[in-house]
Parts: sequence; C-alpha cells; structure tokens
Amino acid sequence: MKQSTPGKLAPARLQQWRLATQLGFFALFVLAPALNLLRFDLTDTQLWFLGQRWSLGIDALAQGQISATDAALQLVWRAFVPGLLLVAVFLGVAYRYGRLYCGWLCPHFSMVELLNKLLHRACGKLSFWGGLVEGTLTPNQSRFLLIVGTVFTLEFAFARHLFCRFGCAVGLFQSLAWMANPKGMVVAFARERARECKTCDAPRGSACDNACPMRLNPRNIKRMMFSCVQCGQCLTVCDATQQDQQRTPTLEWQVGVEALSETLRQRQREQSSSH
Repeated sequence: MKQSTPGKLAPARLQQWRLATQLGFFALFVLAPALNLLRFDLTDTQLWFLGQRWSLGIDALAQGQISATDAALQLVWRAFVPGLLLVAVFLGVAYRYGRLYCGWLCPHFSMVELLNKLLHRACGKLSFWGGLVEGTLTPNQSRFLLIVGTVFTLEFAFARHLFCRFGCAVGLFQSLAWMANPKGMVVAFARERARECKTCDAPRGSACDNACPMRLNPRNIKRMMFSCVQCGQCLTVCDATQQDQQRTPTLEWQVGVEALSETLRQRQREQSSSH
C-alpha cells in the first residue's frame, strides 16, 4: 500500500497550497511580536510566548522566593525540555521529509523566491543593485544594520539562494537529518523514460532544471540533492510539460519504502557505472 505524500496533491494545486503556507507563516512571523505570540522585550528583559510571560525563575531566585534547587528544576523544565522537544520535532520532520521548512515556510526563502520571480519577469535577469536607507540610529544600531544589511544586500543581489544552500544552519541540519534517512522523501525520476526529457521545454533544456530555485537537477541522485527544499516546483512543471505532450510526468515524490527502493536503485546504478 502506497504511503500518502504531499506529492499526491494535484500538481497544479501543489504550488497554490505551498503559496498559502508561505503567506500564512510570513504573516505569523510579522505579527507574532505585535501579538505577543513570540517576543523578547529588551526593556523589561522579558520573553512573551502565546500571550503569556515566560519566566525561567531566575528573578524569583534572586529575590529569595525560591531555592536554588527549584530554580534549577524550572530552568530544565522551562528551557531545556521545550528546546529539546522543538529540536526533536524539527529534525524528525526533516529526517522524513527533508528541508520542508525551507521550501514551505521560511520567510527568507519566500522573499528571495519572490524577488527572483519579479526580477526575471521584469528584466529577464536574476540580479539587481540595492541601496541602504539612512535613519536616526545609535552608533551600535547603525553598525549592526550596516553589516547585516550589506551582507543581505550582497546575498540578494548576487548569491540569492547561495545563503540557503551553504550558509543557513537551519537548512544544513535539516539536510543532514534527511540524508541520514534512506526512507526520507525524495523526488524519484522514471529513468527508463529519460529520453522524453530531450523534448521537454526545448531549447532551454529540461523544465524541471529551470524551475528549481536551488539550481539543482531534480533528476539527479539523492546525494547530489543535498540542498533540495521539497518545494515541488519541479513536479509541477514536469506534469505541465508532459501533459502538453500527452504523457504522464516522469518525476514524483516518494517516501518510506518507496523512497528506500529508489535509493537502492540509485546505488545499483552507481555501482554498475563504476565497473
């Protein structure tokens, strides 16, 4: 029995669902501080979470209201346990589905992807020059914003997803967890139909290569897809171009036993080609 994956959604609707999750998470990301859903107040040195003050008990210890043992227990229960649970859930999802957070939620990835599309539509290129906005800031704030702004301006102007591929620790740990799982979700390619790719999106090459925001070849083996963000754009364009030629898509998501079978087939092909 086949396991259900996000790839079972109709390819035409796949990107609609992905856009909805990106917009929803971006709105949550922007509104969370204002709504006290997640905010650290620098003035009061107070963390707010889901509208409630989140205390580690350190202030109570300093005022003599609780003992050192109680403070240590609160620190473990309120800081280390939630942190470990969050990391476990995050890496657990990445272990099975890869960099799903990057492709479906990450605000940075969403903004870069939008910028790519706008510039490509406007001028057919993926580069631009940005400027810095002046303001009445303290020297330290100015230095901080200048350094961070310069780095991100250069990244947006020249590298784009280069940061997502090699500089983002969140993405890196997702990729490492995913690569360690042979049953993790992969984009499987019907290699016996590889000849059909020659007529796909000609003369620019295969449509899936051009659609991938990470500049990957989705038909490649898993170890060459380390920075794949599971956005599914390769699946969508593959389905569209193959339908135009009255054929079924050659790419699909596979997870679990099916993904393991795909990994084993890739290894066998590598071994046979090396002999």
